[in-house]
Amino acid sequence: MSCSERWMPSRSLLAMRPKRLRSLNASHCGRSASRRSSAMASIAGEHSLSPGASRRTWGLKPVQWMMLGIVALALGFGGWSLRGSLARAVTITEAKQAGGTVQVFGYLYSKGAYDDKLNWTFDIQDSTGATIKVVHATKPGNFDDAISVAATGRFNPDKGVFEADQLLVKCPSKYQEQASNG
Repeated sequence: MSCSERWMPSRSLLAMRPKRLRSLNASHCGRSASRRSSAMASIAGEHSLSPGASRRTWGLKPVQWMMLGIVALALGFGGWSLRGSLARAVTITEAKQAGGTVQVFGYLYSKGAYDDKLNWTFDIQDSTGATIKVVHATKPGNFDDAISVAATGRFNPDKGVFEADQLLVKCPSKYQEQASNG
């Protein structure tokens, strides 16, 4: 190999600083291949990394690494915040035995009223005939027109009530009313 040709270092030497590689390239012009390989081995021994430590960046720049970190944090935060909003749908009997947040569907069994702590309370009945008293902080605006309710929350065994964090009131369709008026 002549000095005019570009010498290519081995993989272990690529981790070295560019200035050191330039001086290494210049110092090996005119040497034989065996002397050059022995010099490479001694330099590689000085600068080799342990097998567990790697300086690979997988071709990403520091700004790209920061963006990747921000995206990972955003996904992690999104997953963490969504876990509280997921609730499985259960029957009233299962809701009384469940320990966490669940969603209960049922038809209005009583129209409801405010209790002594100014919480809106009403009873719902599911398709199996089981009933439960539901407590919610406020009365939804369209509650008087409701025929069924989906309540998300947890059962309080001490009070014997279902404490709803969220209510979804289902009203009859305006098209059903038009058909019955006919």
